[in-house]
Amino acid sequence: MQTTICPGKGPEAATLGLKLVEWNFGPLCKRVVKSLVHHGRQSLKELRSTSELKKDALQLALMVLIQQNCVDVNVQPLSPSGKEEYTYEANIPRILQIIRIPLFLHIIDHVLPKEHREVKKIVLQTLFHHGRMTVDQIVEHALQSSSSTEDVLRDFIRDLVHRRLIERAPLCSLPPAPDTVHVRAQKRRSANRSHDDEEEGANLIARARERRNQSSLRFCWDMNEDDASESKRMKKKRKYEDMENASSAVLWRVNFEECNRRLYNSLAIDLFEKHVGGASRKVVEAILYADEQEAELSDGGVAPIMHDSSFVSQQDVLKASKEIHAVHLKASDIKEVLEACRDHDAGDAVLTAHGKSLPPLSSCIQTNGNIRFRTTEALRIARHLSLLAIIEQRFGSSARRVWNMLYLGGQMEQKAIATESMLHNGEAREVLYAMLRNGFVTLQDVPRNADRAPSRTFYTWRAPLDMATIRATIMLYRTANNLLSRMAHETSTNSELLRRVHLVNQGRMDASQLNASQLHKLKATVRI
Repeated sequence: MQTTICPGKGPEAATLGLKLVEWNFGPLCKRVVKSLVHHGRQSLKELRSTSELKKDALQLALMVLIQQNCVDVNVQPLSPSGKEEYTYEANIPRILQIIRIPLFLHIIDHVLPKEHREVKKIVLQTLFHHGRMTVDQIVEHALQSSSSTEDVLRDFIRDLVHRRLIERAPLCSLPPAPDTVHVRAQKRRSANRSHDDEEEGANLIARARERRNQSSLRFCWDMNEDDASESKRMKKKRKYEDMENASSAVLWRVNFEECNRRLYNSLAIDLFEKHVGGASRKVVEAILYADEQEAELSDGGVAPIMHDSSFVSQQDVLKASKEIHAVHLKASDIKEVLEACRDHDAGDAVLTAHGKSLPPLSSCIQTNGNIRFRTTEALRIARHLSLLAIIEQRFGSSARRVWNMLYLGGQMEQKAIATESMLHNGEAREVLYAMLRNGFVTLQDVPRNADRAPSRTFYTWRAPLDMATIRATIMLYRTANNLLSRMAHETSTNSELLRRVHLVNQGRMDASQLNASQLHKLKATVRI
């Protein structure tokens, strides 16, 4: 049976999220998130009962979790008492983004313009650390680490909003998103409930419209910038009012969707640089940058995470390369990259022996006079190559060869697999059952007769990419869980040594009093 799991969901993801909450925010917050994970969306009264915490402690933990965007708050319009009440729900996918924060900062550091890059990086680090903040709070913290003036910092924050790296935090008065129920799990409604169905449908439409209106304001700095009916004098007056409102009332946070989109673009660019070389990195970066300048993004100004660029002209690509690299690309450079992709695909022609193969690298760049980069295809290739590396590391080179052959050739019997992969029958069987036990391949029985006797049954093997990717993701979650557990164990065991290191860093203790060998062993153990 095929396992289906969404990224950021499942028991392994929840376990890792709980450990990250405990590591960053303490055991009290972990207790609240654990109750929300086990029991789902709850009101404050229900959460107080399930978590068995006192009201003051529960409210304090919820404030921290909401501030750090780990818990979503919504207003439930229909409650048994007839009044609106706040409901709380754990956001495990966003909690797991804590692991990627150093990677996000590294990628954004290369994306931002070189001018004033450090100051903008300080602003993002402040938001990553504190969660939701007003502009005044961001400026106050950034002034402690930067020599820039307050007005300059406000301009930097506004620039980050326009780059969609910072967004408005959602209001707590919004209705919750509708639950997606599978068609087979939906209850049949009787004919005499048509009036109730119409009323419920109208409520759902109104709630969706309210969430959509709020989504359209995610990156709106000036609330009246699109109001053409106002005079210039009134707009100028309102500009300072909106600046004051954005500073004092509106909460801002890092937009993780945009961070992930830039991360995936970076992975696609690295793939081309590794396999094609030459000027491929600059060409792909220029295509993506030119597309960002022209594309009109939907969904409140945010492109999908898996976003293929639209067709852009060569002149726009050459102009974009000048802006981001200060170097003029030539049309001949783009032509050389396309030819290098075709040469690379010709060298990998063995993959098409069974009529099914990975998308070639040349399929990632489409040309029809203009140029388009298909990020989804590049990420699909990168995912396949990463999966092969995991299989080789865990099961050996023979397993990599068998799995890749199964993926390309479809369903095959064990004898055919051993013959085509040039392995002994026993070795092929051992490799296949090892991958079956870990969920990377599937086994299907095809009986000749109704009695399903093993001697009269065909057994075929298959290697689905999606299921293997899910299993690899679960393994990565478990590995991260084990690393955090080991790190917590080592830090608790060497708590006295860490206390002395802290005193040395504060200048309250001489470094000669530290045990150098123990300190070296501790650094080598806890470094992840």
